[in-house]
Amino acid sequence: MMKIDKNTPSVRFLQSISNANISRRLASLVTQLLIEHIPLNSYLKRINKVDKANCPACGASYETVKHFLLECLGYAHKRWALKKRLHKRNKALTLENLLGDAESTIPLTNYINASLRFTLNT
Repeated sequence: MMKIDKNTPSVRFLQSISNANISRRLASLVTQLLIEHIPLNSYLKRINKVDKANCPACGASYETVKHFLLECLGYAHKRWALKKRLHKRNKALTLENLLGDAESTIPLTNYINASLRFTLNT
Protein backbone atom coordinates (compact mmCIF):
# COMPACT_ATOMS: atom_id res chain seq x y z
CA MET A 1 0.00 0.00 0.00
CA MET A 2 2.76 2.44 0.89
CA LYS A 3 4.43 1.79 -2.50
CA ILE A 4 1.33 3.15 -4.23
CA ASP A 5 0.51 6.06 -1.96
CA LYS A 6 2.96 7.01 0.79
CA ASN A 7 0.31 9.10 2.55
CA THR A 8 -2.37 6.39 2.71
CA PRO A 9 -5.02 6.83 3.80
CA SER A 10 -4.62 10.23 2.22
CA VAL A 11 -7.33 12.83 1.95
CA ARG A 12 -7.01 12.43 -1.82
CA PHE A 13 -7.72 8.69 -1.58
CA LEU A 14 -10.64 9.21 0.79
CA GLN A 15 -12.10 11.81 -1.58
CA SER A 16 -11.70 9.46 -4.55
CA ILE A 17 -13.74 6.71 -2.89
CA SER A 18 -16.25 9.20 -1.49
CA ASN A 19 -17.42 10.04 -5.00
CA ALA A 20 -21.24 10.17 -5.29
CA ASN A 21 -20.99 7.95 -8.39
CA ILE A 22 -19.38 5.12 -6.41
CA SER A 23 -21.46 2.86 -4.22
CA ARG A 24 -20.34 2.04 -0.70
CA ARG A 25 -19.75 -1.57 -1.83
CA LEU A 26 -17.43 -0.50 -4.64
CA ALA A 27 -15.61 2.00 -2.42
CA SER A 28 -15.03 -0.85 0.02
CA LEU A 29 -13.68 -3.10 -2.74
CA VAL A 30 -11.28 -0.39 -3.96
CA THR A 31 -10.03 0.02 -0.40
CA GLN A 32 -9.66 -3.74 -0.03
CA LEU A 33 -7.68 -3.88 -3.27
CA LEU A 34 -5.38 -1.15 -2.00
CA ILE A 35 -4.66 -2.90 1.30
CA GLU A 36 -4.64 -6.36 -0.35
CA HIS A 37 -7.29 -7.71 2.02
CA ILE A 38 -9.84 -8.63 -0.59
CA PRO A 39 -11.54 -11.94 -1.29
CA LEU A 40 -9.15 -13.01 -4.01
CA ASN A 41 -7.91 -16.56 -3.61
CA SER A 42 -4.32 -15.69 -2.62
CA TYR A 43 -5.66 -13.77 0.40
CA LEU A 44 -8.37 -16.33 1.14
CA LYS A 45 -5.73 -19.09 1.12
CA ARG A 46 -3.56 -17.08 3.49
CA ILE A 47 -6.44 -16.88 6.01
CA ASN A 48 -7.39 -20.55 5.44
CA LYS A 49 -10.73 -19.91 3.75
CA VAL A 50 -9.87 -21.79 0.54
CA ASP A 51 -7.54 -24.68 -0.22
CA LYS A 52 -5.86 -23.21 -3.29
CA ALA A 53 -4.76 -19.72 -4.32
CA ASN A 54 -5.52 -20.41 -7.99
CA CYS A 55 -7.38 -17.88 -10.11
CA PRO A 56 -10.89 -19.14 -10.93
CA ALA A 57 -10.97 -17.16 -14.18
CA CYS A 58 -7.77 -18.43 -15.81
CA GLY A 59 -6.28 -21.07 -13.50
CA ALA A 60 -3.06 -19.18 -12.72
CA SER A 61 -1.25 -20.32 -9.58
CA TYR A 62 -1.95 -17.17 -7.56
CA GLU A 63 -4.92 -14.85 -7.78
CA THR A 64 -3.35 -11.68 -6.38
CA VAL A 65 -4.41 -8.04 -6.68
CA LYS A 66 -1.79 -7.54 -9.42
CA HIS A 67 -3.00 -10.64 -11.25
CA PHE A 68 -6.66 -9.59 -11.04
CA LEU A 69 -6.04 -6.02 -12.16
CA LEU A 70 -3.22 -6.42 -14.70
CA GLU A 71 -2.57 -9.99 -15.79
CA CYS A 72 -5.56 -12.36 -15.73
CA LEU A 73 -6.42 -13.65 -19.18
CA GLY A 74 -9.98 -14.34 -18.02
CA TYR A 75 -10.58 -10.61 -17.64
CA ALA A 76 -8.59 -9.47 -20.68
CA HIS A 77 -11.60 -8.06 -22.51
CA LYS A 78 -12.78 -6.12 -19.45
CA ARG A 79 -9.21 -4.91 -18.87
CA TRP A 80 -9.06 -3.69 -22.46
CA ALA A 81 -12.02 -1.39 -21.73
CA LEU A 82 -10.29 -0.20 -18.53
CA LYS A 83 -7.06 0.47 -20.40
CA LYS A 84 -8.96 2.41 -23.07
CA ARG A 85 -10.63 4.61 -20.42
CA LEU A 86 -7.30 5.26 -18.73
CA HIS A 87 -5.65 6.06 -22.07
CA LYS A 88 -8.26 8.80 -22.64
CA ARG A 89 -7.00 10.34 -19.39
CA ASN A 90 -3.35 9.89 -20.45
CA LYS A 91 -2.79 7.27 -17.75
CA ALA A 92 -0.97 3.97 -18.07
CA LEU A 93 -2.46 0.73 -16.76
CA THR A 94 -0.40 0.32 -13.59
CA LEU A 95 -1.21 -0.53 -9.98
CA GLU A 96 -0.02 2.92 -8.99
CA ASN A 97 -2.46 4.61 -11.35
CA LEU A 98 -5.37 2.29 -10.63
CA LEU A 99 -5.11 2.46 -6.86
CA GLY A 100 -3.34 5.76 -6.29
CA ASP A 101 -4.91 8.18 -8.76
CA ALA A 102 -8.36 9.61 -8.06
CA GLU A 103 -9.07 9.96 -11.80
CA SER A 104 -8.80 6.19 -12.14
CA THR A 105 -11.36 5.33 -9.47
CA ILE A 106 -14.47 5.36 -11.69
CA PRO A 107 -12.82 3.30 -14.48
CA LEU A 108 -11.54 0.89 -11.83
CA THR A 109 -14.98 0.44 -10.29
CA ASN A 110 -16.41 -0.14 -13.77
CA TYR A 111 -13.80 -2.89 -14.26
CA ILE A 112 -14.63 -4.45 -10.89
CA ASN A 113 -18.33 -4.53 -11.80
CA ALA A 114 -17.68 -5.88 -15.29
CA SER A 115 -15.46 -8.68 -13.97
CA LEU A 116 -18.30 -10.05 -11.82
CA ARG A 117 -15.55 -11.40 -9.54
CA PHE A 118 -17.07 -10.05 -6.32
CA THR A 119 -20.75 -10.68 -6.96
CA LEU A 120 -22.63 -12.20 -4.08
CA ASN A 121 -24.11 -15.64 -4.53
CA THR A 122 -27.64 -15.20 -3.21
